[in-house]
Amino acid sequence: MSNTRTHLFWDYLGRFSSLLTQFVTSIVLTRLLLPEDFGLVGIAMAVNGIAAIFGNFGFSSYIIQQRDENQRTISTIFWFSATLGIVLGFIIFLSSGFVATFYKIKDLQQVLYFFALLLLINTLNSVPNALLTKRLEFKAINLRNIGIAVLSGGLGISLALLGYGVWALVIQMIFNSTLGVIISFRLTKWKPILIFDKQEFKSAFNFGKYLFLAGLLDGIYSRVDVFLIGKVFSLKSLGLYTRAQSLDKTITGISGSSLLNVLFPTIAKIRDDKDLLRTTYYKYFTLICFVFSVLSATLIAFSSPIFLTIFGEKWLISSFYFKILVLSGYAYPLASLMLSIIEARGNSKAFFQADLIKKIIFLPGYLIVFFFSLEAYLYGYFLLNVLGMTVNLYYLNQEIGTKYIASLKIFLSFYVPSVVPVFLADLLCNKTHTWLASILIFAFGALLFVVYQRLLNFTRIKEILLFAKLIK
Repeated sequence: MSNTRTHLFWDYLGRFSSLLTQFVTSIVLTRLLLPEDFGLVGIAMAVNGIAAIFGNFGFSSYIIQQRDENQRTISTIFWFSATLGIVLGFIIFLSSGFVATFYKIKDLQQVLYFFALLLLINTLNSVPNALLTKRLEFKAINLRNIGIAVLSGGLGISLALLGYGVWALVIQMIFNSTLGVIISFRLTKWKPILIFDKQEFKSAFNFGKYLFLAGLLDGIYSRVDVFLIGKVFSLKSLGLYTRAQSLDKTITGISGSSLLNVLFPTIAKIRDDKDLLRTTYYKYFTLICFVFSVLSATLIAFSSPIFLTIFGEKWLISSFYFKILVLSGYAYPLASLMLSIIEARGNSKAFFQADLIKKIIFLPGYLIVFFFSLEAYLYGYFLLNVLGMTVNLYYLNQEIGTKYIASLKIFLSFYVPSVVPVFLADLLCNKTHTWLASILIFAFGALLFVVYQRLLNFTRIKEILLFAKLIK
């Protein structure tokens, strides 16, 4: 059953199961812990996340992109990544005091000590995880993820009940990563050999250097908001924001990352056929637009009563942040689809250039945090994502000859009649957090969406249904 449909099934099943487990764990931990605890961990995760980019160096994509498994290449990459992980962990350890002083948070220094260890553990997992993806072992990957989510979630909840506070989150993460490394090595049945081939490293570096620079830029820019909010506003505000951001990224991951995770190895196999790549792009672009329009409209309509019922009134402001983040939810999967095609074609330089231009565009958005408010920043982030998507479309057009207008028409045919009216209707009823109000708002959006698609004779919907039948 080695086909795309089967891989998608296992990836979506695994991600959904992991999401459900993480969501249940999140509910309990959110009830037991304070927004300040999540804000503290948010800063530590941001520091750790930037350092982790250096531990990968774009080599995971290089391993997946190669047609075979060269033991000399893979072992060389592993030892380089492991060494780098030790060095970076040591740097975090030494700089923890400075970071804690900068944010005036005493407990942050001790938390960063443990995150230095977490960085090394995650670095060790990069090669075996890339091998599993290359082999399309999505069933094994997701069964692993489900088991780890259940065990680490249980540990985190137990520690929170025992009164460990923020340390419940820290220990849960370390346990999660450690178990992940152990299982990944057992699944791959791979062991590194004691070798470092300079020529193989040079080839991997030449491929990965632009991906690394793009990843570094993305890593910094995707965490600047956490650094700034933690400094400009209170730790509580940061906790409320990171709670909304975490939920948004989790949902984006299950709905978009599964498709792209399975799609990249598939694209890599047809990278030399531009016509087939172009056809594949339009089909998946249409599918992603449909999925995210329906998902976004649903989440915006129901987020307020969900947050109020599940997390409690102290987290209600997070639901508002979450709604604005959902508006930009389409940006990640669509951008990743475009850049995955460029990356699979081996043009890592274009990948980096596109990412660099987008980061320059996004830079003014972070200044909003200083001069306006957190809400203003989130609205600005949405508008900047629109501009960022045009940059990706330009480079994709240069690579395989796609048309900007064609992509825009597909996107607008789903987004405008569904997401926009639901968000505006919810904004008008922003003080109403009842389930009845949410149902009426959702019904209003669904009606507009159906009417609009009917005017188009359900052309886009028919394309999606036909494509779903052809995925193999």
